Amino acid sequence: MNPSTQNVAPLSSFEKALAVLEYRRAGHTYAAIAHLVGLSKARVGQIVKREMLKLDKAMAQEAKILRQLDLQRLDEMWVKIYEKAKEGDTQAIHAAMKIIERRAKICGYEQMAEDLRELSAEEFSPMLLVVGEPPTE
Repeated sequence: MNPSTQNVAPLSSFEKALAVLEYRRAGHTYAAIAHLVGLSKARVGQIVKREMLKLDKAMAQEAKILRQLDLQRLDEMWVKIYEKAKEGDTQAIHAAMKIIERRAKICGYEQMAEDLRELSAEEFSPMLLVVGEPPTE
């Protein structure tokens, strides 16, 4: 008997979604995938979009975990060099500055500072109402 004429159980929703992703990863168009899997082109697009969003969320969660781990490591390093830096140890001061710079990069402070530098006076003025004026001496 020819294997292509044997009765094959229809694919489950999960199996179809998996097939869609595998075909898409291989470079097939939505139209080709729709034909191969037995779905509409629109449904193929929905599946790809849904699965990409899931992947984005998983990657964001992984990045958050790695960011927390890096910040914890920086804290551990900071504890070891802070006292030396306060006492004037030049190498410790440089190491402390590197830790501060790295923390700013991880937390996005550098980008926030860059964004603030690019603001015009008109864009910056309303922010002063929220933050408050600097103290006068």
